[in-house]
Amino acid sequence: MKRFTALLLTVLAVIALLTGCSSKRPAFVGMALSDYSDKNTAAVYDEFKKLVENEDNAKALNSIAIFPKFNDGKGDNAIQSDQLDVIIEQKPDVLCIDFIDPSSAEKYLSAAAEKEIPVILFGSAPSSDIVNKYDGVILIANDKSDSAKIAKAIYDICANLGDKKEALDSTGYSFESDGHTLKIA
Repeated sequence: MKRFTALLLTVLAVIALLTGCSSKRPAFVGMALSDYSDKNTAAVYDEFKKLVENEDNAKALNSIAIFPKFNDGKGDNAIQSDQLDVIIEQKPDVLCIDFIDPSSAEKYLSAAAEKEIPVILFGSAPSSDIVNKYDGVILIANDKSDSAKIAKAIYDICANLGDKKEALDSTGYSFESDGHTLKIA
């Protein structure tokens, strides 16, 4: 019994250290990339990861700690579809998608909307008609060659997840008249 109590106290202490010492809420960011072997796709993820791991950025975030979960579709729509099914089931705080096949987007945008998951689209994306059907979707209108700007926009959106419903409007970026398309120059 003493061993059990000691073990339980140890486990509780570790949990307290991992969660209680920080007032920051973890923000799970699901990332579904089209193909990490593509240099522009890889650069977006790598730049985003650098921003997340930067100590100054982490200190500047008052209420959240960003934890990205990276998924590489490897250029195969079936792989990416399976990954998106799993990510959406896990209900991340935000979902970032670079579609391999934008024609499959409506299924995943609908599933994310049902679970109230904000979605950031970049790279290969569906038509604005599909994007505009769903609240909580941002389309970053820029080609992937400017990875640093895309990564920074994704980071800034994720950093403002204090209230999911308002997070996508509180980033300070300007949106086009459709309310979904974020233009970055």
